[in-house]
Order: sequence, then structure tokens, then C-alpha cells
Amino acid sequence: MIVSWLSLLALLHLSADAPPSSQPVAPTAAPSPPGDADDDLDELPHPRPRTSYRPLPPPVKTEIEVREEAEPPQETTTGALWEPPKPPPKAKPASEPSSQPSSDEAPKIVEAPPDKMRKGELSMLGLAEILNDSNFLGVGIGYFNLDSVHYISLTPEVDLNFFDKKLKMNFGAPLNITLFDPNGGGFAVPPGRRIRVQDWDDWRDYFKIIRRVQWGRKEDRIFARIGRVGASSIGHGGLMRRYNNNMLANQTRVGLEVNLNSDYVGGEAFLSDVTLQSKVLAGLLFVKPLGWMQNYAAKSLSLGFVYAADLGVPLALQRDEEGVVRTVNNFGNDPLFDQGQLHALGASVEVKPVRIGDTVDIKTYFEFNQILQHGRGFTFGTLGRFNVGPIALRARAEMRVLGNDYIPSYFDNFYEIQKLQFVTFNPSTFAPTKLDFMGSISYPGNYTPNGYFEVTFSWIDKLAVSAAYEVGGNRYLQSFLLHAEFTAFSWLRIFATYHKRNFSNFATLFNFAQSDLLFAQVRLAILPFLIINARATKTFVWDPSVDLGLGGLRNIFDFSVGVELGWQWEWSKD
Repeated sequence: MIVSWLSLLALLHLSADAPPSSQPVAPTAAPSPPGDADDDLDELPHPRPRTSYRPLPPPVKTEIEVREEAEPPQETTTGALWEPPKPPPKAKPASEPSSQPSSDEAPKIVEAPPDKMRKGELSMLGLAEILNDSNFLGVGIGYFNLDSVHYISLTPEVDLNFFDKKLKMNFGAPLNITLFDPNGGGFAVPPGRRIRVQDWDDWRDYFKIIRRVQWGRKEDRIFARIGRVGASSIGHGGLMRRYNNNMLANQTRVGLEVNLNSDYVGGEAFLSDVTLQSKVLAGLLFVKPLGWMQNYAAKSLSLGFVYAADLGVPLALQRDEEGVVRTVNNFGNDPLFDQGQLHALGASVEVKPVRIGDTVDIKTYFEFNQILQHGRGFTFGTLGRFNVGPIALRARAEMRVLGNDYIPSYFDNFYEIQKLQFVTFNPSTFAPTKLDFMGSISYPGNYTPNGYFEVTFSWIDKLAVSAAYEVGGNRYLQSFLLHAEFTAFSWLRIFATYHKRNFSNFATLFNFAQSDLLFAQVRLAILPFLIINARATKTFVWDPSVDLGLGGLRNIFDFSVGVELGWQWEWSKD
């Protein structure tokens, strides 16, 4: 009886699990592991929603999302005191996964596009020589004329670039062999003077082999340069503007520059000569106290502090009992003078109140400068930067108030000349030193107005034109600067810069007088191994024969033309 009941229960159980008679019977599946008890539901014709307590894998991120999380946010250009209205950003559809962040994922910060406003200088204004930006190994051979003396010039050259041209190194120095000296025996030059003595008469002259070793550009976070090319400015130029350490034809100085920039603090340092033949130095420290803010105008607020000095400033030229200026040697390379020290301090505040996208950027600034134990000056300036595609315009306007015993931008392009004799104002041999000239400045009411204006137009990396004009101050009369360059092709580069100081009549603007400087060069790469260079300059020499043998500065014109023979990498005619 018991067996019969058990058989009946088994039969009822099998009939309950059996499929309908119209469907074929499927083979019995093997039992699943306990952890996958719901997996067999996926095999049903109409699977039911299943419940799983296993963690789901994180959603796969796109390449753009990964890059956005890895890269730091770019600087925004929002928050200026005046900006054009911007349309609100378009919201993403709710169906897009990126618009619905998961609960454990922080919301993403929408980043502004990179700043495309052109920074730094738009032209090579202040440059004294074009150097090779490609790798090159060879020798330059050419003709050189300096102060009516004719030379054959041989210049071994090594030009190297590394790290995508961030590091540039140029080495080379000319060996000038006298061909004809009209004042020293004609073609029969004494053997001891066949190689130009003034070029290598001092151990410090050998540093001129370093033409340039440079890292980065001035507008980069880190910039450093050691060499003898270019002009240097500190801050807004109230104490040092385009100072050039090589203004005398018989002298070559190797200077040092270092710039550090960040969103909060930065600085600049300058030394005119690493061998300390010239002892001009300067430094800038700036602080951006609101650099952490997103507001563009607030974060642009900058406080600057400047120091500049000449630790060997000429007080007076040394003369013998007959009034003749004593020199270092018989060739009159360097006049002797009594030395002193000159120190100057400055402070500035700047802010950018207007920013319109990547097209318009306006900076305003105020400067106070004090030459210690001398006078002081104030500057109110505006610098505008304007970009439209590849076209850029830079304009600066400064209104100054000058006090007695004060000269604005004291360390300027002419300083190495004027510190000895202020011949650009008084061409006499007995012209005072620049320090003496400054001490003679006195104005009714103790102050006078002065203006400085500068504009640069540039078709980026193709051509540029710059002009500057200074007026006011009575004793300074007027100053003018004109610069033009053409760099559209890597194989052809041209520039010319002309300075005119202390003139009173525009009719004499280009009369090439004692108050002028000129630098011009053409560099033409015909073939990878053949480069033509032509250069002309108008600078100064110290001439012991000036003014009946008393000695003084004399403005001269010199020029050179030659070829560079060797091999140049990365050469192209683009």
C-alpha cells in the first residue's frame, strides 16, 4: 500500500513539470552552480527581468572623457570688466550617458578653449643679428669692412637644436684677416696686425664664441638665454627698455637672461656681461594675488617690483694733463673712467579690464620709478593686443611725468654709448657722461610731461612693421624708431632697424648723423650647403684721434657679405 502511494505521488510530480502535448519535450539541462541560479532565464523565449546582486562593471569611457580627466583645466578668458554676451551652452539630451553622471562620479567642469591670443613680441625689434634656427655645421667666408678697413673674414659655425627647437645653440666667432688698411700700410699690413687685434686682445673676448644658447621663448613658463644677440626689457620698460649690450664695434659682450612665469608669481633676471666688463644688471619680481580666481580681470591683477643698476657706471673719463682721454691700450678699444654705482627701484600695478574672446585684450598699468640719489618719474600706460586670424596688432601708449634729475628707460638701446659720452645730444668730444647729463636736468615746477607711443603690425611669422615715437621733456627733444622684417620663408629672412635720438626737426630724421643706430641683414639659404649673408650696421667706436687727438666716440658705418658653406638639416623651401 505504501509503495502504491509513493508511485502515485511520483507520477503526479512528473506530469506537473512536463510541457504541453503540442510542444516537443526539451532535454533536461544540467543543474547550474548556486551563484548563477538566474542565468538559465536568458534561455526562455520571453526572459523575465532578473535580479542580480553582483556589482555592474563601470561604463566604458570615451577617449575624450579620459583626456579631459587627465589634462588640467585651461585658463578661461571670462570675467573681464566688459565682455560680449555669450549664448548659453546647449544641453545634452538626457539619453546621452555623459549627461547623466553616475552617483559615484563627480560632475565634470566645463573647460574654456585654450587661449589663442598671441603673447610676447610680434616682431624681432631689438635684434642685432639673425641666427640660424636649423642644425648647421660649416664655415662662413666673406668680406668685412669696418671703419674703412677691408678684411677677409673666416667664421667656423656650429648651430644645433634639440627638443623640438626649444633648445637652440649657436657657436662661432669671426677671424678677421686684414686685407687693406688705408691708415696702416695699405696692403703691406705688419704681420703682427694681420689678424685684427681688437677682436682678440683680451681673454674675455673668447666668450664671444657663444653666440646664443637659449631655452624656450620669452612668453613661455621658463625662458633662459646666454649670448650676444638681442635687446632686453624688464617689466614695462620704465627702467630698462631694449637695452643692448653690444653697441660698440670693438666690444663683444655675452649677457644672461632668465624668465620664470606662472599664474601666481614670476620674475625676470638680467646680467649684461658674464665676464663683468659691463656691470649692468636688473631684476623683476611680480605677484598675482588673485591668480586663483576664474574672473579674468581679477586674476590678471599683477604687482611688480623692479631693481636695476650699473655697478661700474662711468662718473668721468680719465684724462691726462693735456686733456687726452686715457685708454686701455694703444688701439683705443676702451676708454678709462672713474667708476661709481647707480641703483634704481620701481614698482608697478597692472590689470586687464577688457577681454573679448581671442580678439581683443587691453592692459592698463601704472609705474613709479626712482633712481636712488637722483630723480623720479611716473608712468600711466595702456597696452592693447588685437588678433584677427593670422593678423595681429600691438599698440602701446604711455603718458609720463618726469622729475628733475631723471631719465625714463635709463638703460636703453643707446646706454653703452651714452654712459661714456652723451654724444647723441652734444656731438662734442667733451660731451658729458649720461650720469652727468641727467644731473643737469631741471624743470620749472620740478616736473614735466612726456609721451611714448609704439605700434606693431604683424602677419604672424611672415612680416612685421614696428614704429615708436617719444616726445616731451624738453631736454630730450624727440626720439624715433622704425623696424621692418620679412620672414615668410624659412630660406629667406630680412630685417632692418633704425633708431634716431634727440632730434628736433623731422627733416633730419634720416640724415644718418651722430645720433643714429642702424642694424640690417639679409639671410638667403639657396641650398642646404650654401647660405648667403649680407649685413650692415651703424654703431660707434672709440677713436683716440677725434678732436685733435683728445679722443672720443665716433659714429661709423660697416658692412659685410659672405657665404656659409656646410650642411644644414631640416632645410626646405616652404
